[in-house]
Amino acid sequence: MVGMVTDFSGSSTHGLMASVREMGTPPALLMAHFTFDFNGCNRLFPVWKENAALQRAELRMVRWMCGVQLKDRLPSKELRERLGIDDIALVLQQNRLRWYGHVLRKEDDDWVKKCMQYEVEGPRPRGRPKRTWREVAREDCQARKLNKEDATDRCKWRKMINDVR
Repeated sequence: MVGMVTDFSGSSTHGLMASVREMGTPPALLMAHFTFDFNGCNRLFPVWKENAALQRAELRMVRWMCGVQLKDRLPSKELRERLGIDDIALVLQQNRLRWYGHVLRKEDDDWVKKCMQYEVEGPRPRGRPKRTWREVAREDCQARKLNKEDATDRCKWRKMINDVR
């Protein structure tokens, strides 16, 4: 049924508006983009154009949920506070850092950790090189003043990721 959300207690809520409000930020916006280029470079994160498009789509939904139009000129921060949700860029960064910490805590011989450290051999195509997962994770860690050693303690890592708002 469209617009039906069932929570863990077993009760269900009907109506599209109620289900969208319960979700906060729609999960479809939070899904990681996972594609492979022809040169073997994988992307687990949106590039800046996709990130801007996600933010525009999120703000359209936030304005719709609040019943506000663009011409009302209310700040997006105020609208997010009304709904109790965070900026989608912040949520995406938190999700990337949570996954990065998970991978760092894995054993060195684990295939996921090996994939993160894998370097594609051969000539790169012309033009600007694509950003790799490690580059984005490094930038996210620098923005939050995190280091790899912090990831060994899971509770500390989660607290440091979730505290910045």
